[in-house]
Amino acid sequence: MLEDRPQQTALALREVVEQLRAGAHRHQVDRFIWSSLDDALTLTGGSIAVPHYDAKAAVASSINLQRAEEMMRQVDDGWFTDHVSILTTAPYYENLTSALAPTAGELTSGSEGLRFVLPFGEGHYPMIALSDIGWFAAYMFANWQSWGSRDLAVVGDRLSGADIARTVEQRTGIPAEYQNLPLEVVVAAIPEVGHDLAAMSAFLQERDIATRDRDINGLRAIHPELLAFDQWAATAAWPVPTRTH
Repeated sequence: MLEDRPQQTALALREVVEQLRAGAHRHQVDRFIWSSLDDALTLTGGSIAVPHYDAKAAVASSINLQRAEEMMRQVDDGWFTDHVSILTTAPYYENLTSALAPTAGELTSGSEGLRFVLPFGEGHYPMIALSDIGWFAAYMFANWQSWGSRDLAVVGDRLSGADIARTVEQRTGIPAEYQNLPLEVVVAAIPEVGHDLAAMSAFLQERDIATRDRDINGLRAIHPELLAFDQWAATAAWPVPTRTH
């Protein structure tokens, strides 16, 4: 029944968290990091749901609920409080050489180059290198809850679609341009999950998480070699146009 679904979801989340705790105790896991994503519904006042974002964020919220319960019960060395941290990540630079890779061909200028057809609108897309996510995870394990909080939200850069094309052209010498991909095209083109991906793009267009929900200066203080997009783009494997002039 539809009215039972919220209760079933809440019970499922509690079961996930309980399984997490039981598995950790069984295998003597002393430190656990939950890889999360931003809570789109909360950050947009309930207006944009992004299933694959909100599902991960719901587990993070359940972890925080367990922390609150441990505090209320005055638990000494609570497992969720002292042995669990949450790492909130962002889309990967690497998406731009895989699922979101540009196509090589003729540009509107008539030259051959790279065409980035992306559902970014006029927004700024937050990104980070996969290697830097790994670096932060390793740092969190090695410096457990000693960076000023229990959890960490990371990002490497933020760029509009036009910024991405311009940066790639500057760093590689290959002409590039950006073309917006309407969200309704994303929904129609990818059955079953297109609406989720389109919702993610709508969320990231509305909410500039890199400036509103991240501390980029604080992240660079922890990790001075955190890659900006232009650094990553300079060595990425981009398609090669047949001619560039």
